[in-house]
Amino acid sequence: MNLSVNEQYIKSRRRAATRMQAAGLLLTILSFGLSLFMGAEYWLVFIAYPALIVGFPLWQYGRGQSRRWQAETKLPAIVLEELRPTPRQQLYAFVPVGGTVIDYLLLSGEGLFVIEMRGLTEDEKGRYPVQCRQVNGKDRWTQRLPIIERLARMGEPGLGNPSAALDSKIAALKTWLDSQGFARPIPVWGLVVFRQPTTILDIEESTYEVLHLNELRSFLNLGQYFDEDMRANQVTSEDRNRVNAGVRGLMGLTATPAPPAAKAPARKLSPEARAEQERVREIRAARVAAANPAAGKAAARRSAAPPANGATKNGAKEVGSRKDS
Repeated sequence: MNLSVNEQYIKSRRRAATRMQAAGLLLTILSFGLSLFMGAEYWLVFIAYPALIVGFPLWQYGRGQSRRWQAETKLPAIVLEELRPTPRQQLYAFVPVGGTVIDYLLLSGEGLFVIEMRGLTEDEKGRYPVQCRQVNGKDRWTQRLPIIERLARMGEPGLGNPSAALDSKIAALKTWLDSQGFARPIPVWGLVVFRQPTTILDIEESTYEVLHLNELRSFLNLGQYFDEDMRANQVTSEDRNRVNAGVRGLMGLTATPAPPAAKAPARKLSPEARAEQERVREIRAARVAAANPAAGKAAARRSAAPPANGATKNGAKEVGSRKDS
Protein backbone atom coordinates (compact mmCIF):
# COMPACT_ATOMS: atom_id res chain seq x y z
CA MET A 1 0.00 0.00 0.00
CA ASN A 2 1.48 3.37 -1.09
CA LEU A 3 -0.66 5.45 1.30
CA SER A 4 -0.30 6.01 5.04
CA VAL A 5 -2.88 8.20 6.78
CA ASN A 6 -2.68 9.70 10.26
CA GLU A 7 -6.07 8.40 11.31
CA GLN A 8 -5.64 9.53 14.92
CA TYR A 9 -5.16 13.14 13.86
CA ILE A 10 -8.28 13.10 11.69
CA LYS A 11 -10.34 11.52 14.47
CA SER A 12 -9.15 14.09 17.02
CA ARG A 13 -10.04 16.97 14.69
CA ARG A 14 -13.47 15.52 14.00
CA ARG A 15 -14.12 15.09 17.73
CA ALA A 16 -13.07 18.69 18.36
CA ALA A 17 -15.40 19.91 15.61
CA THR A 18 -18.28 17.89 17.03
CA ARG A 19 -17.71 19.29 20.53
CA MET A 20 -17.50 22.84 19.16
CA GLN A 21 -20.72 22.41 17.22
CA ALA A 22 -22.52 20.94 20.23
CA ALA A 23 -21.33 23.73 22.54
CA GLY A 24 -22.47 26.42 20.12
CA LEU A 25 -25.85 24.78 19.68
CA LEU A 26 -26.38 24.53 23.45
CA LEU A 27 -25.49 28.20 23.95
CA THR A 28 -27.88 29.22 21.16
CA ILE A 29 -30.72 27.16 22.66
CA LEU A 30 -29.94 28.58 26.10
CA SER A 31 -30.15 32.14 24.80
CA PHE A 32 -33.57 31.52 23.24
CA GLY A 33 -34.77 29.80 26.39
CA LEU A 34 -33.70 32.70 28.60
CA SER A 35 -35.28 35.23 26.26
CA LEU A 36 -38.70 33.85 27.19
CA PHE A 37 -38.28 35.02 30.79
CA MET A 38 -36.61 38.40 30.18
CA GLY A 39 -39.95 40.23 30.65
CA ALA A 40 -40.10 39.21 34.31
CA GLU A 41 -36.39 39.07 34.99
CA TYR A 42 -34.69 41.82 32.98
CA TRP A 43 -31.22 40.86 34.22
CA LEU A 44 -31.41 37.69 32.11
CA VAL A 45 -30.56 39.84 29.10
CA PHE A 46 -26.94 39.93 30.30
CA ILE A 47 -26.80 36.15 29.94
CA ALA A 48 -29.03 35.54 26.93
CA TYR A 49 -27.41 38.00 24.52
CA PRO A 50 -23.77 36.99 25.17
CA ALA A 51 -24.80 33.34 24.87
CA LEU A 52 -26.37 34.07 21.47
CA ILE A 53 -23.45 36.23 20.28
CA VAL A 54 -20.95 33.50 21.16
CA GLY A 55 -23.07 30.41 20.56
CA PHE A 56 -24.41 31.03 17.06
CA PRO A 57 -21.02 31.76 15.38
CA LEU A 58 -19.49 28.88 17.33
CA TRP A 59 -22.22 26.56 16.08
CA GLN A 60 -21.73 27.69 12.48
CA TYR A 61 -17.97 27.36 12.72
CA GLY A 62 -18.28 23.87 14.23
CA ARG A 63 -20.60 22.83 11.40
CA GLY A 64 -18.06 24.04 8.85
CA GLN A 65 -15.27 22.16 10.62
CA SER A 66 -17.36 19.00 10.67
CA ARG A 67 -17.96 19.30 6.92
CA ARG A 68 -14.28 19.92 6.35
CA TRP A 69 -13.00 16.91 8.24
CA GLN A 70 -15.66 14.68 6.81
CA ALA A 71 -14.32 15.62 3.38
CA GLU A 72 -10.71 15.28 4.56
CA THR A 73 -11.43 11.70 5.59
CA LYS A 74 -12.23 10.79 1.97
CA LEU A 75 -9.60 12.99 0.33
CA PRO A 76 -6.48 10.77 0.80
CA ALA A 77 -8.02 8.02 -1.31
CA ILE A 78 -8.86 10.59 -4.02
CA VAL A 79 -5.29 11.92 -4.00
CA LEU A 80 -3.93 8.38 -4.23
CA GLU A 81 -6.18 7.60 -7.18
CA GLU A 82 -5.08 10.72 -9.06
CA LEU A 83 -1.42 10.19 -8.23
CA ARG A 84 -1.24 6.43 -8.94
CA PRO A 85 2.18 6.15 -7.25
CA THR A 86 4.90 3.83 -8.45
CA PRO A 87 6.57 1.26 -6.13
CA ARG A 88 9.28 3.86 -5.42
CA GLN A 89 6.74 6.44 -4.21
CA GLN A 90 5.03 6.64 -0.84
CA LEU A 91 2.26 9.09 0.07
CA TYR A 92 1.64 10.25 3.64
CA ALA A 93 -1.37 12.26 4.84
CA PHE A 94 -1.28 14.66 7.83
CA VAL A 95 2.30 14.30 9.01
CA PRO A 96 3.14 16.19 12.25
CA VAL A 97 6.58 17.80 11.99
CA GLY A 98 7.99 20.43 14.32
CA GLY A 99 4.69 21.72 15.67
CA THR A 100 3.00 21.86 12.27
CA VAL A 101 1.06 19.33 10.21
CA ILE A 102 1.91 18.68 6.56
CA ASP A 103 -1.24 18.00 4.53
CA TYR A 104 0.37 15.52 2.16
CA LEU A 105 3.97 14.37 1.93
CA LEU A 106 5.15 12.39 -1.08
CA LEU A 107 8.42 10.49 -0.97
CA SER A 108 9.87 9.55 -4.36
CA GLY A 109 13.20 9.04 -6.05
CA GLU A 110 13.42 12.80 -6.67
CA GLY A 111 13.05 13.68 -2.99
CA LEU A 112 10.25 14.83 -0.71
CA PHE A 113 7.27 16.80 -2.01
CA VAL A 114 5.34 18.89 0.51
CA ILE A 115 1.81 19.25 -0.92
CA GLU A 116 -0.36 22.10 0.34
CA MET A 117 -3.95 21.23 -0.61
CA ARG A 118 -6.32 24.08 -1.42
CA GLY A 119 -9.55 24.67 -3.29
CA LEU A 120 -13.21 25.01 -2.35
CA THR A 121 -14.76 21.60 -1.98
CA GLU A 122 -18.01 22.51 -3.75
CA ASP A 123 -16.90 25.11 -6.32
CA GLU A 124 -17.44 22.82 -9.29
CA LYS A 125 -18.29 25.68 -11.65
CA GLY A 126 -15.09 27.62 -11.02
CA ARG A 127 -16.94 30.77 -10.02
CA TYR A 128 -14.17 32.21 -7.85
CA PRO A 129 -10.75 32.53 -9.57
CA VAL A 130 -7.55 32.31 -7.56
CA GLN A 131 -4.85 34.90 -8.16
CA CYS A 132 -1.21 35.00 -7.11
CA ARG A 133 1.10 37.99 -7.50
CA GLN A 134 4.46 38.84 -6.02
CA VAL A 135 4.67 42.02 -3.98
CA ASN A 136 8.08 42.99 -2.59
CA GLY A 137 9.39 39.49 -3.29
CA LYS A 138 6.55 37.73 -1.44
CA ASP A 139 3.61 35.81 -2.86
CA ARG A 140 0.24 37.46 -2.43
CA TRP A 141 -2.80 35.22 -2.90
CA THR A 142 -6.34 36.49 -3.37
CA GLN A 143 -9.75 34.98 -4.03
CA ARG A 144 -12.79 37.21 -4.03
CA LEU A 145 -15.79 35.62 -2.37
CA PRO A 146 -19.17 37.24 -1.73
CA ILE A 147 -20.07 37.94 1.89
CA ILE A 148 -22.90 35.40 1.81
CA GLU A 149 -20.51 32.76 0.49
CA ARG A 150 -17.99 33.51 3.22
CA LEU A 151 -20.64 33.20 5.92
CA ALA A 152 -21.96 29.95 4.43
CA ARG A 153 -18.44 28.50 4.41
CA MET A 154 -17.55 29.57 7.93
CA GLY A 155 -15.29 26.89 9.42
CA GLU A 156 -14.24 25.45 6.07
CA PRO A 157 -10.63 25.95 4.94
CA GLY A 158 -10.10 29.24 3.15
CA LEU A 159 -7.42 30.15 0.64
CA GLY A 160 -5.10 31.92 3.05
CA ASN A 161 -1.50 32.15 1.86
CA PRO A 162 -0.34 28.72 0.62
CA SER A 163 3.19 30.01 -0.04
CA ALA A 164 3.65 31.17 3.56
CA ALA A 165 2.25 27.86 4.80
CA LEU A 166 4.71 25.95 2.61
CA ASP A 167 7.59 28.10 3.84
CA SER A 168 6.98 27.13 7.47
CA LYS A 169 6.30 23.46 6.72
CA ILE A 170 9.33 23.01 4.48
CA ALA A 171 11.53 24.70 7.08
CA ALA A 172 10.23 22.34 9.78
CA LEU A 173 10.77 19.32 7.50
CA LYS A 174 14.34 20.34 6.65
CA THR A 175 15.12 20.80 10.34
CA TRP A 176 13.86 17.29 11.02
CA LEU A 177 15.88 15.87 8.11
CA ASP A 178 19.03 17.54 9.42
CA SER A 179 18.49 15.88 12.78
CA GLN A 180 18.41 12.45 11.12
CA GLY A 181 22.03 12.72 9.97
CA PHE A 182 21.77 11.81 6.29
CA ALA A 183 25.09 11.65 4.46
CA ARG A 184 23.54 13.42 1.45
CA PRO A 185 20.86 16.13 1.70
CA ILE A 186 17.36 15.00 0.77
CA PRO A 187 15.81 17.38 -1.82
CA VAL A 188 12.58 18.99 -0.63
CA TRP A 189 10.06 20.51 -3.04
CA GLY A 190 6.85 22.47 -2.41
CA LEU A 191 3.60 22.17 -4.36
CA VAL A 192 0.35 24.11 -4.12
CA VAL A 193 -2.39 21.77 -5.34
CA PHE A 194 -6.05 22.69 -5.92
CA ARG A 195 -8.47 19.83 -5.63
CA GLN A 196 -11.17 21.00 -8.04
CA PRO A 197 -10.03 20.94 -11.70
CA THR A 198 -12.52 23.72 -12.49
CA THR A 199 -10.80 26.23 -10.19
CA ILE A 200 -9.48 29.07 -12.34
CA LEU A 201 -5.81 29.75 -11.55
CA ASP A 202 -4.49 33.17 -12.47
CA ILE A 203 -0.86 32.75 -11.40
CA GLU A 204 1.33 35.64 -12.48
CA GLU A 205 4.34 34.60 -10.41
CA SER A 206 4.75 32.14 -7.56
CA THR A 207 7.57 30.77 -5.44
CA TYR A 208 6.16 27.26 -5.70
CA GLU A 209 4.61 25.23 -8.47
CA VAL A 210 0.81 25.62 -8.62
CA LEU A 211 -1.36 22.99 -10.29
CA HIS A 212 -4.62 21.08 -10.13
CA LEU A 213 -4.86 17.68 -8.49
CA ASN A 214 -5.52 15.91 -11.79
CA GLU A 215 -2.23 17.39 -13.14
CA LEU A 216 -0.07 16.07 -10.30
CA ARG A 217 0.90 12.77 -11.92
CA SER A 218 1.90 14.34 -15.24
CA PHE A 219 3.91 16.99 -13.41
CA LEU A 220 5.92 14.36 -11.51
CA ASN A 221 6.52 12.42 -14.72
CA LEU A 222 7.84 15.59 -16.35
CA GLY A 223 10.60 15.82 -13.75
CA GLN A 224 10.98 19.60 -14.12
CA TYR A 225 10.52 22.10 -11.29
CA PHE A 226 10.56 25.52 -12.97
CA ASP A 227 14.04 25.53 -14.57
CA GLU A 228 15.49 22.89 -12.25
CA ASP A 229 15.86 19.21 -13.07
CA MET A 230 14.27 17.21 -10.25
CA ARG A 231 16.08 14.02 -11.29
CA ALA A 232 19.56 15.50 -10.98
CA ASN A 233 20.08 14.09 -7.47
CA GLN A 234 18.23 10.83 -7.02
CA VAL A 235 17.59 9.60 -3.48
CA THR A 236 19.09 6.18 -2.78
CA SER A 237 16.91 3.29 -1.71
CA GLU A 238 18.65 3.19 1.67
CA ASP A 239 17.84 6.85 2.34
CA ARG A 240 14.25 6.33 1.20
CA ASN A 241 13.90 3.46 3.66
CA ARG A 242 15.27 5.65 6.45
CA VAL A 243 12.90 8.48 5.56
CA ASN A 244 9.97 6.07 5.42
CA ALA A 245 10.81 4.69 8.86
CA GLY A 246 11.25 8.20 10.30
CA VAL A 247 8.00 9.57 8.89
CA ARG A 248 6.07 6.54 10.11
CA GLY A 249 7.56 7.18 13.54
CA LEU A 250 6.35 10.80 13.43
CA MET A 251 2.85 9.57 12.61
CA GLY A 252 2.94 6.90 15.32
CA LEU A 253 2.73 4.10 12.76
CA THR A 254 5.04 1.49 14.20
CA ALA A 255 5.77 -1.57 12.14
CA THR A 256 3.88 -4.63 13.32
CA PRO A 257 6.31 -7.48 13.96
CA ALA A 258 5.69 -10.55 11.87
CA PRO A 259 4.36 -13.51 13.87
CA PRO A 260 6.82 -16.37 14.30
CA ALA A 261 6.56 -19.05 11.69
CA ALA A 262 4.62 -22.04 12.91
CA LYS A 263 6.64 -25.22 13.08
CA ALA A 264 5.36 -28.07 11.01
CA PRO A 265 4.14 -30.92 13.17
CA ALA A 266 6.32 -34.00 13.23
CA ARG A 267 5.11 -36.56 10.74
CA LYS A 268 4.39 -40.04 12.08
CA LEU A 269 5.15 -42.65 9.47
CA SER A 270 2.91 -45.61 9.04
CA PRO A 271 4.41 -49.14 8.91
CA GLU A 272 3.90 -49.14 5.13
CA ALA A 273 5.86 -45.90 4.79
CA ARG A 274 8.71 -47.24 6.94
CA ALA A 275 8.82 -50.40 4.83
CA GLU A 276 9.00 -48.26 1.67
CA GLN A 277 11.88 -46.22 3.12
CA GLU A 278 13.74 -49.42 3.98
CA ARG A 279 13.21 -50.73 0.45
CA VAL A 280 14.60 -47.48 -1.02
CA ARG A 281 17.68 -47.69 1.22
CA GLU A 282 18.32 -51.27 0.08
CA ILE A 283 18.04 -50.25 -3.57
CA ARG A 284 20.53 -47.40 -3.05
CA ALA A 285 22.93 -49.73 -1.23
CA ALA A 286 22.70 -52.23 -4.08
CA ARG A 287 23.51 -49.52 -6.63
CA VAL A 288 26.51 -48.37 -4.60
CA ALA A 289 27.72 -51.98 -4.31
CA ALA A 290 27.47 -52.47 -8.06
CA ALA A 291 29.48 -49.31 -8.73
CA ASN A 292 32.12 -49.87 -5.99
CA PRO A 293 32.31 -53.31 -4.39
CA ALA A 294 34.35 -52.12 -1.38
CA ALA A 295 31.99 -49.21 -0.65
CA GLY A 296 29.04 -51.50 -1.26
CA LYS A 297 30.23 -53.94 1.40
CA ALA A 298 30.65 -51.12 3.90
CA ALA A 299 27.17 -49.79 3.07
CA ALA A 300 25.74 -53.26 3.41
CA ARG A 301 27.41 -53.68 6.80
CA ARG A 302 26.00 -50.32 7.93
CA SER A 303 22.49 -51.16 6.74
CA ALA A 304 22.69 -54.65 8.26
CA ALA A 305 24.07 -53.43 11.60
CA PRO A 306 21.38 -53.22 14.32
CA PRO A 307 20.86 -50.03 16.38
CA ALA A 308 23.42 -49.26 19.06
CA ASN A 309 21.15 -50.12 21.97
CA GLY A 310 19.88 -53.22 20.26
CA ALA A 311 23.43 -54.28 19.33
CA THR A 312 24.51 -54.15 22.96
CA LYS A 313 21.64 -56.26 24.10
CA ASN A 314 21.85 -58.75 21.24
CA GLY A 315 25.61 -58.91 21.59
CA ALA A 316 25.27 -59.77 25.26
CA LYS A 317 22.81 -62.51 24.42
CA GLU A 318 25.08 -63.91 21.71
CA VAL A 319 28.10 -63.95 24.03
CA GLY A 320 26.03 -65.67 26.67
CA SER A 321 24.94 -68.30 24.19
CA ARG A 322 28.53 -68.95 23.13
CA LYS A 323 29.54 -69.42 26.75
CA ASP A 324 26.70 -71.85 27.26
CA SER A 325 27.82 -73.80 24.23
